[in-house]
Amino acid sequence: MALLRCLFVLSLLSTVVRAQGPILVGRRELFTDVPSLLEPHAAALGERVVKPGRERTILEGRLTRGQNEQTVRITAQLPNLVDLDGFMPGPPLRFDGSTRGRNSKANDELLEMFTADTAEGLLQASRTGAAIQLLGRRFPADANSDAPPDVLYDIYDSSADVPSNSDPLLRLKRYAFDSTTGLLAYTRYEDSTVTPPVDVEIRFGEWTVFQDSFYPRRIERRENGIVVFTFVAEAIQAGPKANPADFR
Repeated sequence: MALLRCLFVLSLLSTVVRAQGPILVGRRELFTDVPSLLEPHAAALGERVVKPGRERTILEGRLTRGQNEQTVRITAQLPNLVDLDGFMPGPPLRFDGSTRGRNSKANDELLEMFTADTAEGLLQASRTGAAIQLLGRRFPADANSDAPPDVLYDIYDSSADVPSNSDPLLRLKRYAFDSTTGLLAYTRYEDSTVTPPVDVEIRFGEWTVFQDSFYPRRIERRENGIVVFTFVAEAIQAGPKANPADFR
């Protein structure tokens, strides 16, 4: 990860896509104004990110942690609102897109995973001040990957604020998109807020079409190469946006 950080710093000396800052006109839920190099990845997600009426996604399914399994629900609303029900004891974890709560470390990790680590998270970061570098297209999988050998990736590095974190946090992340489909395969970063630092990888798979849009049916979190938990969606719903106050 130290090498990754050095390479990213050097890359900032060359071509960097940097947002001009948020335009204060409504909430700008849809991703119709992302930088041109990210347009293929917005288009890959389908109509739900460019046409009104499907801003809210609900994924219901099973969360597996070791030998334990539970039913959970993920409600995500563009651009970066989320409600996670069943992941932790107590009421749902919620993020309304701007308010920083006083969460635990575990809660912060979950909210970051389902807001900033997604394809939608990178698209939103591109509009709110993130520095994003395209490292290249059609990269083969690295030597430690268990991906099929014929899969190639378009890879980006991003340095951006994690808006859902309890305290201000700038994170360097690497996003790898399938070069053929344009869909997100994984997001990787080092969590240096703990000692020793932890290598985090969020994998997105089993992308499926629902109402002319793509959704990941399988989301997996790994830390230092070990699977922490796996979510498998069994039902998908899409609908118009709800009041942002419902996510507070």
